[in-house]
Amino acid sequence: MASASTSQITSVIAAAAQSVSKVFVIGAVGFASVLYPRTQPLMPSSSVASIARFSFHTLTLSLIYSTTAQSISPDSIGDYWFLVVAAFATVGLSYAVATILGYIMLPRLEEDFMALRIAATYPNTVALPILIFPSLCEHAVVYENFTMNRTSSDSTGMGPIEACTADANSMIFVYFFGWSFCFFTFGLPELMRAAEAKQQSEDQTAEISLSRMDESLGTEVLQGNAERSSNTRSAKTSSTLFLQTVTNAIKQTLSSPGFLTMAAGIVTGCIGPLRDALFEPGAPLRFIGDAIHTMGIASSSVSTIVVAASLVPLAWIAEAPERQRDPDVSGEPRCSGDNDNSHPFWKRWFTYLFAPGPDESKQHRGEHVRYLFWYIAARLFVTPALVILPLAFLPISVPPMALLVVVVNAALPGALIVVVLLKSQGLSSAQTVAGVYLPSYVVSIVSIAAWTALGLWITLPDKDSSEL
Repeated sequence: MASASTSQITSVIAAAAQSVSKVFVIGAVGFASVLYPRTQPLMPSSSVASIARFSFHTLTLSLIYSTTAQSISPDSIGDYWFLVVAAFATVGLSYAVATILGYIMLPRLEEDFMALRIAATYPNTVALPILIFPSLCEHAVVYENFTMNRTSSDSTGMGPIEACTADANSMIFVYFFGWSFCFFTFGLPELMRAAEAKQQSEDQTAEISLSRMDESLGTEVLQGNAERSSNTRSAKTSSTLFLQTVTNAIKQTLSSPGFLTMAAGIVTGCIGPLRDALFEPGAPLRFIGDAIHTMGIASSSVSTIVVAASLVPLAWIAEAPERQRDPDVSGEPRCSGDNDNSHPFWKRWFTYLFAPGPDESKQHRGEHVRYLFWYIAARLFVTPALVILPLAFLPISVPPMALLVVVVNAALPGALIVVVLLKSQGLSSAQTVAGVYLPSYVVSIVSIAAWTALGLWITLPDKDSSEL
């Protein structure tokens, strides 16, 4: 462990607290944009998915390419292997922690546990880190000690803060490659199996209710269930199914826009003349590289806003304007009355977490609270602690920034792609997972800052730049 002075420790704590606070201030803007103004929100909930898709394909991909191309060089590319290995190890550890704590803390394990375990295994590895690390790199204790590739940064005209940010972002995306492989190989199939099993159970116990639904919708649900059952009872052997799953995961990962963009950035970074032509000041193609870089800068803020907007519970969202007008009142908006949206923000949140709803028993709400405490403990506290412990005594030499990226990613709340995929399939587990996400993101305001400060301290190099 590095021997840090009192001033360094103070700088580390300040850097961690300010960077995380910045993330959640921006997130609060996105959260409030879906709720207010009541009659016409700045960001209607129906538009969040479209904004997220636009943000990823235009802004995030630009950030991936520009940071990778500017920070990776033939001399430094060998330093990134640790991130992929660490991503595999962290995902496996997260799954084990969630499983063990589940058997200890939960009275009974149901289908909800299986889906929530996957949510507790895979953190939000892109949207939050790409906003946290630029703030960290603004502090001298970080950019003076953690910048890895100073030669490449000098050739592209980047300052120390920009070079530190580029190093961090490139490592985040390399880590994300390992995360994606694990998710599409194991996480996604396991998630869908658990969610579909729960859906089938609910469909079987609610046949009377389903028969009253629209005939076309009921037919679609039953057909979907029949297809799921036939797939489950297929004659494929387990080894063949595993091989097919791995093959599909490799194809999906290697053909994903994020991976292809990262590969293009690595190729650009390793070809010196091309990199200089795009990013060196005064170069002939500088306008292209600068345009890509400028779009990428906006990615971190927009991604965080979209993440926060996606966390707003449906019960909190105001009714559509056309439904808020009472025909009996001449054109005036209808009074909310006892509508839950009329209550203060804090009261709605407390009710959402702890008070049973009209169709919900106190026992069910108590189970929800236990699941919530289990999820927060596994995702935000136990897993980061078990990741930091071996990194503090790592026997091999690894760039300090790579260690810090692993620590921060291990401390993040769950990935929103889990909820998005469940919602896209119309599975009821989406509501269950979303129910634990909002409180966990609120708690992570404190936990991320604490783990980031500890991660900075244990990965801080000594004055001789040797890894301690």
